[in-house]
Amino acid sequence: MALDKIIATSLLLIISSNANAQFHFSAEADFTEEITDGKTINIVSKGHTRYSQRSQQLVTKYIKPTTATITVNSEQPQLKYSILYRAVNNGFATTPAVDFNYKPVSVEKKDKSVIISYMLDDNYTDTLLNTPDMVVKILTSQTNNRLDAEVMYDINNQIIAKTFYYDYQTTNRTDIPTRIISVSYGKNEIYSKTIYSNIEIDKQTTDSAEINALTHSEQGSKCEYEEKKMYNGLFAFYKRIISPQDIQKCSFYPSCSQYSIITFSQNGFFYGFADTFDRLIRCSGADHSKYEFDPIHNLHIDYPLNRKK
Repeated sequence: MALDKIIATSLLLIISSNANAQFHFSAEADFTEEITDGKTINIVSKGHTRYSQRSQQLVTKYIKPTTATITVNSEQPQLKYSILYRAVNNGFATTPAVDFNYKPVSVEKKDKSVIISYMLDDNYTDTLLNTPDMVVKILTSQTNNRLDAEVMYDINNQIIAKTFYYDYQTTNRTDIPTRIISVSYGKNEIYSKTIYSNIEIDKQTTDSAEINALTHSEQGSKCEYEEKKMYNGLFAFYKRIISPQDIQKCSFYPSCSQYSIITFSQNGFFYGFADTFDRLIRCSGADHSKYEFDPIHNLHIDYPLNRKK
């Protein structure tokens, strides 16, 4: 079966590199953010946000506290933590920390949940972030492949922040939490709640339609669009059409489609294709005993190497 998937992936890569009209997905929603110190609740922001897979941009238009538009690009780490980006790309089965030098170190079951611990890679040497409040450990809880909570720890193993995900909504076979509560710890505990409504996901569009919808400043990123044109459509098609048909045959966690999305995002087209090709072969024919085993999913853990470190 690995050969079938390799052939399908190769054909899709060829098609996506030559076709002008690609599958590009977007997600958008209204939002309201509240913050409280435990006594007073204040609405600190309100507006509409939209993520475009084509442009790799999150554009948020605020109507409160003031009318403003803020654009977050692919070069900014907060893009991958945004709710809409995760809904369209990697989903909510794991933490986005896997894209930022964090590696899973343990998996255990507690009641109906799966608890996964992530640690900052020992080779991480960014001295600009080497501070006492730097996040070195992340504990996640998930149920039925939906993330329930994330807890972040500093170098002294003290909790810095917690985030809880509630009220998942399924739109076009995509799960997205509509209520998110975060707690930040410092001199005072700060609670924030974000509510998403009127969610729309997986609007299909073409290159020309997407570019025409951009503002003048956003069109300046056209070079980046061209670089991503070859595989954006591939992932959407593979994840939604091929992967569901083969879901019971995958030997690894994350799945082959999720693995491919991660490595293309981290490492670019060349390494992304090579990693995906290698993973598909290992999934069906390799000795899996050398990989850490997740007894909950009965799968072996295998994340792609981040070559940007």
